[in-house]
Amino acid sequence: MQAGFTLLHAIAETIRFLGEVPSGDIYARLAGRITLGDYERAIAILKRSGLVSETRGHLLRWNKSAEQGKGAAR
Repeated sequence: MQAGFTLLHAIAETIRFLGEVPSGDIYARLAGRITLGDYERAIAILKRSGLVSETRGHLLRWNKSAEQGKGAAR
């Protein structure tokens, strides 16, 4: 379970640092280390938390307002 939290934190920090990034770019770097299903679950968790939003074109964006209100991934 710790590995899952570590992965979730790493993905969140990557998106936060970049501000926005195509979802496929992140997954391409993780392919072979994580299944597509696990990646999609991690992104869904970040979206449900309000920290990340996703456009129709699968661009992931860090929500700065959520960072202040819900405790950002640190």
